[in-house]
Amino acid sequence: MRQRDTLRYDQTLFRDREVFEFTYMPDELHHRDAQIRELFAEIEETTQQIAPVYINCQQHRTPFAVFACIFEAVVGYTPPATGKHLDEVVGLAATSKKNFEELGI
Repeated sequence: MRQRDTLRYDQTLFRDREVFEFTYMPDELHHRDAQIRELFAEIEETTQQIAPVYINCQQHRTPFAVFACIFEAVVGYTPPATGKHLDEVVGLAATSKKNFEELGI
């Protein structure tokens, strides 16, 4: 091996070492947006029993934040930010969805 073919101590093969960390999350998933939209469209055409909700988990990192997004998509308004336990928010969303179905909404 020739001397110029080897890396020096301050050089690396990788542009961004952070991508190898287990906590790394890319800013966007290339080539997935069209597939996600197609999947949601197919679900909406097929059944009214499922409410597909796209949630960016980089923005909504806690379980409560994720279920708050689901709650808003199902019910139409956001749950109270404080004073509600996660189980209560999930129950309210399920109850509201059931009530809407009974009313034919």
